[in-house]
Amino acid sequence: MNENQPSLTARTSQRVFISYRSQEPDASLARQFHDQLVAAGHEPFMAAASINWGENWVARIDEELKRCDYFLLLLSEQSASSDMVAGEVRTARRLWDKLGKPVILPIRVNLPMDDPLNYELRSFLQTIQQKSWKSEADTPIIMGEILSLLDKGEAPEPINEEIAPKPAIESINRPPLPVADLELPGGTMELASQFYIRREPWESRCYEQVEKNAGLIRIKAPRQMGKTSLLARIRHHATAQGFRTATLDFLETDETIFEDLTVFLKRFCALISRKLGISPRQVSEFWDEELFGAKENCNDYFEEYILKDLTVPLFLGLDELDRLFPYNAVAKEFLGLLRSWNEKAKVNETWAKLRLAIVHSTESYVVMDKNSSPFNVGLAVEHSSSP
Repeated sequence: MNENQPSLTARTSQRVFISYRSQEPDASLARQFHDQLVAAGHEPFMAAASINWGENWVARIDEELKRCDYFLLLLSEQSASSDMVAGEVRTARRLWDKLGKPVILPIRVNLPMDDPLNYELRSFLQTIQQKSWKSEADTPIIMGEILSLLDKGEAPEPINEEIAPKPAIESINRPPLPVADLELPGGTMELASQFYIRREPWESRCYEQVEKNAGLIRIKAPRQMGKTSLLARIRHHATAQGFRTATLDFLETDETIFEDLTVFLKRFCALISRKLGISPRQVSEFWDEELFGAKENCNDYFEEYILKDLTVPLFLGLDELDRLFPYNAVAKEFLGLLRSWNEKAKVNETWAKLRLAIVHSTESYVVMDKNSSPFNVGLAVEHSSSP
């Protein structure tokens, strides 16, 4: 294992997301891997076997991608041209770059190693070892290698140099796969990027909203639709107005933090404090669990240590908020707290300094009273595939 790569924890059970197309032999092979992983004590996710009838497909896939430790990619001619598979790979690679997981394990299913992939897939996979499956005889060999990695919590050695693919033979039965190194942007775009598409009138309305007392912006869109790029521009605008600013990306928060409200809110206050140049140790010194609840402590800390002495507004951006949604109890309390802060900002001079932007990819299924939810106040911005 490469010492420079992040390492997962060795444990008896790993979460494995299986990405595949529902065509043969992909579907049968995915099922074999799924069943053998279950038999070995691991927790595989396979859409056809794991998503219940009537369940929100997109939301569940997003949730599982964020929770998984390993991403098992069955790469065939069909999946190589699938937008859904490309989106899953894109998300998995982004999570790996940020969190060191999931480990991506590509398996070429009847797809030669010298067969070129499209530019996007090649850019994501070119430094990752790929295995080749040609027949049923390869299944136990590959499965053994996968189980060995999972048992140790390791990732394969990365490839140091890209191997240029050989030209592919054209086939009328296969969609064309561009292999030129196009300059395609991905992820959050730089503020000066020429690829960024400004969506009007919504972007200007966001700037107007953030300048108002009790300003609250709600940005919702599918993956890779520019949510984080828009948030970065709103923050830049706030900075240009002389505001203090802080943004949190919940992808960077350890999963266990979301399971306990006190732990979550203390970490939340500590992170905001550190970003504003305040010692995060003051959170522990201020917090009184004997006399007050977690929300009361968080509320009072924010008022006394974060907002009280500010002479300018504070812009607070919360990205990937949907990472919190599966943890219903904690999500309900935190979302209610955000709503209460917004209501106080309308009548209280101290809280009027706070301007909020919350960003998420999926709907919130947290059951809340309409008067305590932040999802029915402020400016709602929904990005779609059309500018």
